[in-house]
Amino acid sequence: MTSKERENFLRNAILVVDHSKAVLVSLVELDVQNKGQTFDQLVTKNQHEIYHLYNSSWCCQCPPGHRPPRSPRILHQSQMELLFDRSSLKLPCHNTGRRSDDFCCSMARSGLCTDVLDLTLARCLLVNFCNDVFWFSCLQLQSITLEDFLNHNKHDIYHLWKYNSPCCQCSPGYTFPSNYSMLDQNDWMKMFNALLLSCTNHRKRPSPGGMHSICSVAAAPGITLMNLDPSVRKIILQHCSTLRMDVETLVQIRNQDYGHAKEGIMSDNDYNTSVVKIERCILDIAKVCNKETKFKQKLREAKHGALDQTLFTQYQNNLMETLTRQTDISQSVADLPKLMNEYFKKGYEYNEQLMKRFNQTLIKVKSR
Repeated sequence: MTSKERENFLRNAILVVDHSKAVLVSLVELDVQNKGQTFDQLVTKNQHEIYHLYNSSWCCQCPPGHRPPRSPRILHQSQMELLFDRSSLKLPCHNTGRRSDDFCCSMARSGLCTDVLDLTLARCLLVNFCNDVFWFSCLQLQSITLEDFLNHNKHDIYHLWKYNSPCCQCSPGYTFPSNYSMLDQNDWMKMFNALLLSCTNHRKRPSPGGMHSICSVAAAPGITLMNLDPSVRKIILQHCSTLRMDVETLVQIRNQDYGHAKEGIMSDNDYNTSVVKIERCILDIAKVCNKETKFKQKLREAKHGALDQTLFTQYQNNLMETLTRQTDISQSVADLPKLMNEYFKKGYEYNEQLMKRFNQTLIKVKSR
């Protein structure tokens, strides 16, 4: 281990753990500011949905006959405790017969602020409850309409429907945005139903163009976000919003460059590659938050400022905790094929103990 490799690791860790988190928190704050809310109001308003990221069982706020999706756990008890006070008064709809220590119908902690957020929790709130800030960056900040935005991203959106079929507008080497169909024909036709003159190749065919050919349609005139299903809006943001992709990139860098490191060192090449990506994402997000100058200074300090030995120890301990969790996750992934084979050998018969183990394994993998 060289001192330079150790320094690289520390400077990268500061960018990942501190400044990436800080800029995501700034994005959460911008969202609540744009909505005229406080952070605790955001958490309270979405209490029901947040609860079901922690617990997929039926709760007091679920309508009669409704069953929440049986999805793997996203949030954990320690994260819920940061947001909610389960020992205080519950919402009026709460069934007092439920366990008193459960987070069902719990109120947001009094005076809750964004300083409780880490990178993972900030990202979770952003992608699930702060989609308005991503649309703000796509539309109002660019001074364009949704119609303009859809036309600009028409090709990628088309291949979220036709995920494995090259079209007349595909460039050489184009990579499909998904390996399965995320949108259906109705979704496509709701967004793109203004007719255009087809391309030359399609005009040569007996039945040229039509709503199914990308070259023959444009976005619906005057279309607004209210015309789109919420699930469709989320899918489009996931694949077409630069800001949304910046958020995911920062989390991926944390997982790859920091969370998967074997020891507290980093080569010059790895460090330089990581820093370029981190800086680009942080400054893109900071610009939307109108904090570009502030974060440029933070990045300069992280890259060139004096380092303290105690900081290295702090980040190294953080790394070891992450590696411990990663080892457990890796073992869970390795166990999945065995668990699935056991299940299928039972001829799809319900086996409560086996399914419990299988679901617990999925939860570990999903919460990574």
